[in-house]
Amino acid sequence: WQGFAVLAIALVMALPWYLAMEAREPGYLRYYFIDRHLLGFATDTQRHGGQPWWFYVPLAIGGGLPWILYLNLSGGRGKGEGGSGQREGGRAEMLLWTWLLGSLALLSLSGSKAVTYVLPAMPAIAILAARSWVVALSAESQHPVADPLRVRRLLHAALFFVITALAPWAASRFAGQPVTTGEAMAFGLLSLAWLWMTVALGRRPAAYLWPRLVLATSATYAMAFALLGPQLAQAHSARDLAGYFNASGRLPGSIFIMDERVSFVYYLRPDLRRELHADQIRSVSVEQLAAMQPFPRDAVVALPADLAGRLSRVPPLANASRQAAGRYVVVSP
Repeated sequence: WQGFAVLAIALVMALPWYLAMEAREPGYLRYYFIDRHLLGFATDTQRHGGQPWWFYVPLAIGGGLPWILYLNLSGGRGKGEGGSGQREGGRAEMLLWTWLLGSLALLSLSGSKAVTYVLPAMPAIAILAARSWVVALSAESQHPVADPLRVRRLLHAALFFVITALAPWAASRFAGQPVTTGEAMAFGLLSLAWLWMTVALGRRPAAYLWPRLVLATSATYAMAFALLGPQLAQAHSARDLAGYFNASGRLPGSIFIMDERVSFVYYLRPDLRRELHADQIRSVSVEQLAAMQPFPRDAVVALPADLAGRLSRVPPLANASRQAAGRYVVVSP
């Protein structure tokens, strides 16, 4: 009955929004529940389909860092807990492991997979890690020499020392532009803090190191998002491509995006978005472009500028007019 009550409350809260969307965009309910969810699970017809079954395993491991290092696979509990506490702890851990492994199994069985789909599994990793820390701190308080998570904390600190030391290089490599001197210095200081943490792990108790590990981890992520996030987003965004069409004031009959699955629809002007029709924007390969005989009229091809050389394999586009659009070029035959 509690389950039915929760579902009823969720239905009452969400239903007005779904009905408003259906009224605004007829067919939305079928698209959202049937096409995206039912068919997305049962088939690989979505744009992000066709991924291997193990797609979410590296995402869960990498996305769960550093807290996934502290997962207690044995399910052991501290000696200070009584029988009732052990039973309650066991039931809670079973729920969390079912949440985590059940989510990953369900997502892995799905025909269509995307990176963001794994997010609902992440809180289970965080809670299981917190449970391990509580047990370890309890054991240390009763037996000062006990330190069951020492090796994991050492790996945590050493890993983040490497990450912060290499972050400026990685950002310049994948963002296509070097980081500033200030950004490099900020990450240099943070890497020194992680180096100190790595050394201190051998001499300090867990209760002393735990809040500092959390603070340093939070600072690392916050600094990465604040300093490197904007330039990485710009380097992989289609905002400039949308700006090209926004400035022109019209959309061609067909827009072929070559060798990338990007969506710049969100950045288009509302009046241009309203003019879109099915299949007006398509992701294609250079082979598909070369096979188009004759090439469609009123069509353009957009592709990353560093891939423009591939157009030599498409005769109608080899010497066609090209316009720069940020990191893209727009080719008009």
